[in-house]
Amino acid sequence: MIKKEFRNEDPPGKIIALVLSTVSLLGGNSLAVKISLQGIPPLKMAFLRYILGILAVGGIGFFQGMSMRLRFGELRRLILIAVLHALHTVLLNIGTEFTIASRSTIFFALYPIFTVIFGHFWLTDDQLSVRKIWGILAAFCGVIAAVAPNLQGNGTLEYLIGDLIVMLAACFFGSALHSRRCLFKTFTLIDSSFGY
Repeated sequence: MIKKEFRNEDPPGKIIALVLSTVSLLGGNSLAVKISLQGIPPLKMAFLRYILGILAVGGIGFFQGMSMRLRFGELRRLILIAVLHALHTVLLNIGTEFTIASRSTIFFALYPIFTVIFGHFWLTDDQLSVRKIWGILAAFCGVIAAVAPNLQGNGTLEYLIGDLIVMLAACFFGSALHSRRCLFKTFTLIDSSFGY
């Protein structure tokens, strides 16, 4: 049997469509967080989000007849990934409380940049290239261009603090994505419930 080699640089159309739809859903995340923060404190909202996520993933797994048994050897890895995702969710909620939803969306959209940077250090097959560095610089310039007109006026310092917290959340999210790839070669349903 001939094995077909898949390279990260040549994704098929189905993968591109899936990534675009996922990014579209993530784009509305900050708006949903901002609306929810009007009635729920940030930490309570993060807790509720994880409870709902575990119930949804657990429910799907139960009805699909999938094993939800936790293997002891994976416990430390799962806890690390859960902590990284919890930090990302809590920081996103807190940061979004201090900034506006559009800026939160823009700064959280930096997580692919952190994913590329972490990939360089953690994965041998995902090294930075000149092309990737130019892409990172272009993305940062795009963010600066998007928020530069709003860097003056009342509340700017509060917004900047929120922006930095959201950017830190994006950093933890990028880190969590690579941690899953590094720590688990295959994913089970229980792994997903500890993740996003």
